[in-house]
Amino acid sequence: MAAMSAVVPLAQVVAGPLAGLVAVSLVAVLAAVIVAAVLVAVIVAAVLVAASLTAVLVAGSLTAVLVAGSLTAVLAAVSVMAVLVGGSLTAVMAAVSVAPVLVAGSLTAVLL
Repeated sequence: MAAMSAVVPLAQVVAGPLAGLVAVSLVAVLAAVIVAAVLVAVIVAAVLVAASLTAVLVAGSLTAVLVAGSLTAVLAAVSVMAVLVGGSLTAVMAAVSVAPVLVAGSLTAVLL
């Protein structure tokens, strides 16, 4: 009986620190799980931000292409207008050049 009563306190002495170690281990595991979850969330957030930035850059590139296309169309229209205006000026200059000839011809006819 005395041996039995000596075993119980020994079990309590051993079980106390073991229970503490188990509790500390569980807390450490939970902390590791929480840290891992936070890291996963941060990585997912970083991926989403990168995807958003990529979408913004792609949209910016498409906008640049559309703007460049619009500018090209405007420049083409300006070039066509310049050709038309140049053609009109050429026609006016030709008419001005022809007019003295006609006047001279008329004067010649009058003189004759």
